[in-house]
Amino acid sequence: MKVGDFVYFRNAAGHVLPEMGKIVGDRDEANRFLVKWPQCREPQHWGDAWLVDAEAHDADRGVGTGAGASPPAEPAAGKKHDAEKPPLDLLDATALLEVGRVLEFGAKKYAPNNWRAGISRERLIAAALRHTLAAASGKRNDPESHLSHLAHAMCCLMFALHFEVKGTEVPDTRFKKP
Repeated sequence: MKVGDFVYFRNAAGHVLPEMGKIVGDRDEANRFLVKWPQCREPQHWGDAWLVDAEAHDADRGVGTGAGASPPAEPAAGKKHDAEKPPLDLLDATALLEVGRVLEFGAKKYAPNNWRAGISRERLIAAALRHTLAAASGKRNDPESHLSHLAHAMCCLMFALHFEVKGTEVPDTRFKKP
């Protein structure tokens, strides 16, 4: 495990808790990582015995990998007709959690679901490109939110895709003459 990795917490009974944290600091003199948990204001130091690598743990459970563990068998009495539905279990949990953190930041800055009121496709794509280019130039986190540039870009593209699929795109009027 290293700085930037996501981890789960293993309690004294050996159970892995569902809340994911992020290693934000190198090992201290006691060989413990500095971990930031969403529910805690300040990062905390934890030793290896308490931490579980999130990517390996999720892969072992077949979460977000698209491979590995097969889904649990359906009970003999029940059926589920979902063959034509998108396989959402193939989505990566780590990436989705980062996108959720960006959405939380936006909800506090503006208002929850503020984006649903409409933002032009051009502005969303421009913002996504700015974040993507920042990430490509080696900048990991946005200076204002301190969250991943890539997660910000994913949010922008998610908004643009939402408006495209729903057919509710907002025209860009910034450059039109009155």
